[in-house]
Amino acid sequence: MYKYTTADIESNFTDDIKRDIVTQNLSYADIDGIADLIGYNITIFRRKTVSVVAAISIMDIDNSYLLNISDIVLKSINFPIGIGDSFSDMINAFGYNYKVDDVLIDTFRYMYTVIGKYWLSVSISNDKVVGIEIIFDDEMIKDVIEVRYKYCKI
Repeated sequence: MYKYTTADIESNFTDDIKRDIVTQNLSYADIDGIADLIGYNITIFRRKTVSVVAAISIMDIDNSYLLNISDIVLKSINFPIGIGDSFSDMINAFGYNYKVDDVLIDTFRYMYTVIGKYWLSVSISNDKVVGIEIIFDDEMIKDVIEVRYKYCKI
């Protein structure tokens, strides 16, 4: 499992971005923890007892400010794709070994297990990446796979 701390990510934020972070208790994949939230769009989640990031969720990025923050988060963990990238960029980065569901309207979620690193869901709409969810925590990965793969078509 890759280990990033909230400090690894948030040290790249400007003071303006840091002021927009709301920290609160949250349950994510049935795990109680603490989330640093920027709107409902960007979530950086960790278990209550550690500073290691367990999950990152980026969705519904609808303005340049949030796009900039999502870029900072993803670059902080050396992630190979970002919001707005193409389906082809996703395939080039992760290949064809995915599961897919279409439970979201006009959006397909492509799910990958990158062994030893993370579980990943990339939401694609109109050939563009519109959402990214990365789970680093092994227990959460197990729970998410158990639930999400029930809805997969491939």
